[in-house]
Amino acid sequence: MDVQPAAESRSDRRKRRNRQALIEAGYHVMAEKGIDAATMSEIAERADVGAGTVYNYFASKDDLATRVMEQVMNRLAQRIEAVTNTFDDPAQVYA
Repeated sequence: MDVQPAAESRSDRRKRRNRQALIEAGYHVMAEKGIDAATMSEIAERADVGAGTVYNYFASKDDLATRVMEQVMNRLAQRIEAVTNTFDDPAQVYA
């Protein structure tokens, strides 16, 4: 018998969207100003959430910066894989 996962609730979708909006906003603010100069309130404003909401998702600015970097690295890995998947020669992939 095939068990289907429970449908994501509206609350779960909102939380996922808020978290992603904060990561995206963190990326932009930190890229513009640097990690040290970026403030959590600026990031919250850019993500269009309340200032305190940031701390419902991230313990600190360092925690948010870590998540931002994880996303950047993940996207970079996907781009590299998309290019290297077009190569037939393993040496070319390695290079």
